[in-house]
Amino acid sequence: MPKTKSQELAFAWMMSLAMAFGMEQYNLGIVNGGFEMWMFKAAWHWTDVPLMTCIVFVMEHYIAGPIARRHAMKLVTPGKDNPFFVTAMVSCCTVQLMCPIMSFWATLIFKFHGMDTLLSTWLQTLVCNLPMALLWQLFFAGPFVRWAFKKLYAKQLPADAAPALEGEAAG
Repeated sequence: MPKTKSQELAFAWMMSLAMAFGMEQYNLGIVNGGFEMWMFKAAWHWTDVPLMTCIVFVMEHYIAGPIARRHAMKLVTPGKDNPFFVTAMVSCCTVQLMCPIMSFWATLIFKFHGMDTLLSTWLQTLVCNLPMALLWQLFFAGPFVRWAFKKLYAKQLPADAAPALEGEAAG
């Protein structure tokens, strides 16, 4: 969907923020035994969301995103396959790589209690986060960011701006 390098960066930042915010809320809910309204503000106050957004952006844009798109393009063919299916495949491949990476970062930043528990804590975090990350990306963050991006860049995008995948970060 993004057509220029600046649009690609804006899209990637928007997706990083949406994924970091959603996953931070989810993990706060797990830690606190459910969701409460104070959590929406607390995630910003504690700098969890801004910090994780930056880490998500770097990890996705420079490492996992390019690998995920290459892998997805082996499974689908843009222009031949349904654009929705192509977008979903890129999203799934991105989550498949990003969730282990971000679960590791979250384990180091928020849950690290020593090297003897690092592996088990990371695996537990990954198992808890993977289903939510996939569902959040496919059903909420991905569609919302694509919609918001189209609204923000409506004058710069062609009228038939279908989800393009070469420059699209899927979270």
